[in-house]
This record gives sequence, structure tokens and C-alpha cells, in this order.
Amino acid sequence: AALNKKQKGAVLWFEHLSKAGGTSFCKFARQNVGFHRTPKYYCMPSDGAKIQGTDGRVGRWQEEKIAEYLRRTGHLVLANEWDAFPADALIHKLPNLPTPPDNSPPIEPVLATVVRDPLDRLVSAYKFWGITHGGPKAKDNPPDIVNWLDNRDRIARQRPHHLFPDDFLSQVARNNFASWKFAAKSGGSVPHNCLLEANPNECEARVLDRALDVLERFHILVPMTWQSTAAPLYRRLGWSKLDEIHVVPSGAKQNSAAQSDLQPTHYHSLRLRNIPDLLLFDFVQRAFLERLHCPRLEPSFSSSWSSTSVRNNVEEDTDHITEEERKKKSR
Repeated sequence: AALNKKQKGAVLWFEHLSKAGGTSFCKFARQNVGFHRTPKYYCMPSDGAKIQGTDGRVGRWQEEKIAEYLRRTGHLVLANEWDAFPADALIHKLPNLPTPPDNSPPIEPVLATVVRDPLDRLVSAYKFWGITHGGPKAKDNPPDIVNWLDNRDRIARQRPHHLFPDDFLSQVARNNFASWKFAAKSGGSVPHNCLLEANPNECEARVLDRALDVLERFHILVPMTWQSTAAPLYRRLGWSKLDEIHVVPSGAKQNSAAQSDLQPTHYHSLRLRNIPDLLLFDFVQRAFLERLHCPRLEPSFSSSWSSTSVRNNVEEDTDHITEEERKKKSR
């Protein structure tokens, strides 16, 4: 209701998964709330940090800083692309901050995200970061896609954000990126690299289970391929300009379909390595359909997605992680 009326302290937090339509979502949001009610740079706020790669990293802000920023700027949309979703700060701490001197209402953000098929997202990341922004030679002599993805996954596991805070691109092309994005800051201990754990399959299941717990708290979950049918969900925000927008930040618009861009053996291998994210994407599709067609349902979709069933599915589908591959991937 507060967001509908553009009241003080109202905000839609958009969790932007790189290469999953986040730039387009920002422009779409601006059509409805006005450019001046959003941060200038793709809806990501700036905090004036002087270290390259650390400016506007709202996902690492403390809840007090988020609240002060919103009350000072009046922005209605914030986007977080480079860091993990700050679940503990947004879900538990921000709404329970002490009342400010002006008696402003508590900030209870509306949580939204767009999730893409994980294999298509990885291929898109390769085309954007590996070719379009891969250096002067990449366009004429593009890197091998399999080697590039393997290298980026290895780098991601070796460079967690808390140790390399200025490397904002370190995680964007890792396997099971979405599971990492929603689980990493959900509270408690979430391993950054399951391949180093004694039981990688159980570890992956635990991370996925945590990510699903977080996603159940989101008000708007949209599969990227179904964005054109999501108008009824956005209408509940009071938005009326609902035409779908597609924006390409740089380079030409490209289709990124993993099954057609990869050799069958490479596609199958990549699929096996991203079973948790594939399960997460299935969950997002189901949640989207239930919220679209059954709006009176409670905002929980865990009835048949218990932690036990999810863990069993992941352990059954990730038996391919052999000891040899585990050692190879952790180097």
C-alpha cells in the first residue's frame, strides 16, 4: 500500500541477477515511478566510494545506511546487481529499526527479482563479459566458451566478495549463481565453495535450501521468459505502464540459448553442474504461476518444496560430482 501511494519510506528492492533482464526492469520501473524516484545508474544507488568497483554496492550496506538513504532521497526503487542479496538486513533488521525522530513509518521493502534459465544466463554472460567486454581481441578471436566458463567458475570460488570487495564481477559467471546470490547473506554459515566440503552434494543441497527459504519471502518472482505475462503482478504495485521493455546496455541484442550454442556433451555437462540452479528456476516458475493465478494464496510455496525433498533431489541429481572432478574444480 505504501508503495502504491509513493509514501515516505516505501521502496521496491530489485535483486538484479546479471544478464537476466535487470537493465530492462529498471527502465520499466522508471516508466511507472518516474526517473527522479530512482538512482541514476541503472537504479543502483551511489555512495560516492572512491575505490573502483565499490561504488553503489548497495547489497553490502548496513540496514541503517539503507534507511537513511531512502529517507533522504525519496527513491522508490533500489537495485542490487553485484553483491549477494542482503537477506538478513532487508527481511529481519530494516523493518525493525528504531523509529526516527520525524516518526517516519518503518521501511518494509517490496522484494522483486527476475530469474533466467541458468544455462542461458551463463551463455549470455560469456557473450557479454567474455566477448563484448572481453578486450580488443575477443570480438575477432573469441575465447572458447567451455574454457571461459570453467575459468570464471574457478575464479569465483577463489575470490569471495568479503576477501576481494573491489572485484564486482567475480561471481557473475559462476555455476549455480542464483543459489549463491540468494543464500550467501541469509544468515548463518553458507559455504562459498561446496567443492571444498567433505560432502559437496549435501553442501549444494544446503545452499539451495537456504536460497529457497529466502525466495519464499519475495513478493514478485518472475521467470525472464515470462516477463511479458507478468503485468497483473506489477499492477498490484499501482503501476499502469506495463509494456515490456528490452534494453541492451552495450553491443547488439543477442539470443543466448545454451542448448543451441553449446555442443550436446558440453550442454549436458553444464546442466549437471547447475542442478541446484535448475531446481531453483523450476521453483520460481511455479511461484510465478501460483501468484499470478491464485493471488489469495499465502506467500509461501514450500508445501511440496520441503528442505528434505529438495536435498534428496539435489543429492540424487548431483552424483556426477566425482572425487576427481571435485579436486580439479577446487584448484
